[in-house]
This record gives sequence, structure tokens and C-alpha cells, in this order.
Amino acid sequence: AVSPPHDVHLLCLDGGRGAFAAFCRESGLAPQGVAAAASIDLKRDEPSLAAFCQDHGWSMDFYTAAQLRAVPGSFTASGFVTSVTGVDNVCERAAVLASGGKLLLPKWARDGVTFAAALRPFAPDWRWRDDEP
Repeated sequence: AVSPPHDVHLLCLDGGRGAFAAFCRESGLAPQGVAAAASIDLKRDEPSLAAFCQDHGWSMDFYTAAQLRAVPGSFTASGFVTSVTGVDNVCERAAVLASGGKLLLPKWARDGVTFAAALRPFAPDWRWRDDEP
């Protein structure tokens, strides 16, 4: 299972407990490693998404299409997503933007639910600290 010592930011467009379980199972993602969720601002008022994130204890970040378009990288483009949102990919771009890191798991879609995961940068401080006099 993917359970690095990093925070994973997850995008969930429409919620769905069964779909999230399938995403984790098929990708090898440990659900306990998910730190937050992110999406496009068009999803801000979706009660099912808010409830899904609240049930998992995740904060939720929302971004405009312009903010998502500005995220550098190579992402799975969709003409349909572009026609609805104004950006070619929401899930991967939102996960990368929210994490400030790199895409870990690319777009996974099933039954109207879309997930992707990105890793927040991890930089431990390995310098020894001796607090003794």
C-alpha cells in the first residue's frame, strides 16, 4: 500500500464511499494517508462533497478554473471536463495545487466520481539537537 510519510491531497468531485474504497484498493493508497481534499470552486456548495470530507476529517480547498489552468505539469486532459469547467483536468491539477507537491496517483474515474492524489513535499530536519547543558 502507498503510505509514505507524506501528506496526500485527494480530489473527490462527487463523494462516494464505495468509489473511494475502490480507488484506495485499486491504487494501493492507504486512506489514512489522505490529509485533505481539493476541487474546483464550482463544487463548493455540494452537500455530498462537504459531508464526505467532514466524515473523513479532511479540510477542503477550492480553486478557480484559472488557478487550476496555471498549475504546471502534464495532466490527463478531458474535452468534457473542459466544456463543463473551463479547465482540461480538475482532479489532478487540484490535488497538485493543494499539496504544493507532485502527482502521486493520476485520475481515477468511476460512476461520476473522480479521484487523484498528490504528495506534499516532505523535508525532515535531520540535524541533531542536544538540549542537555
